[in-house]
Amino acid sequence: MKKTVLICAAVLCLAMGLASCASVAGKPMQATELLDWKGAALGQKVPAWVIAANESVEAIQSLPDYQGQYCFAVTLDNASKDFAVSWVTNPANASAEVSRMIANTVNAEAETQAKSAGQDINRGLSELNTEMSNASFKNLRKSADFWILSKNKATAEEYYTAYSLWTIPQTDLNDQIAANYQNIIDNNKAMSEAERSIYLDIIKNIRERGMTTVSSQSQPETEVAEQ
Repeated sequence: MKKTVLICAAVLCLAMGLASCASVAGKPMQATELLDWKGAALGQKVPAWVIAANESVEAIQSLPDYQGQYCFAVTLDNASKDFAVSWVTNPANASAEVSRMIANTVNAEAETQAKSAGQDINRGLSELNTEMSNASFKNLRKSADFWILSKNKATAEEYYTAYSLWTIPQTDLNDQIAANYQNIIDNNKAMSEAERSIYLDIIKNIRERGMTTVSSQSQPETEVAEQ
């Protein structure tokens, strides 16, 4: 079975207008029937953050419970509820996805600036992307998790969708992203002055203005091991 892992980062976009956020996607809602969900037997409803994550990145970020936080919703479709829940609640998986998204975001901005300046930084981009994708961030924590059992009306396929919501204070993440990139460029002696200048500008913007919310943009699908 092909697994879909998408991250909904409510604010993972640099203040200069870079879009790296992802909306949560799954089976077509108009062809889907909800059969069961976490807490349904006790009369509990689907929580607001799950509904928001399926609507837009702005929706989840605007909820009162998550003011001042950067929010990342990790989802996975699977035939096994236990496998799906275990995967999305694993701190290593969440951390890896968050780090990868941040790396892609900042490096995309660097590439845009480099092209505008007529610079070729492809080799450096690859090296920085690898290093930043392996970074970890303190105070990133799981705030909630949820699961839903759905049925695709067109195919009669039943599947579980697991969700986990990861949050981190905005100032914490801004400082850590800037510090990580500063450390990387300080230790990369082969980096050209032009490339170094581009990243220094990005670091300055992160420290001064942090990140902002923009429209969502889907991330590529990622394969995970079959249970």
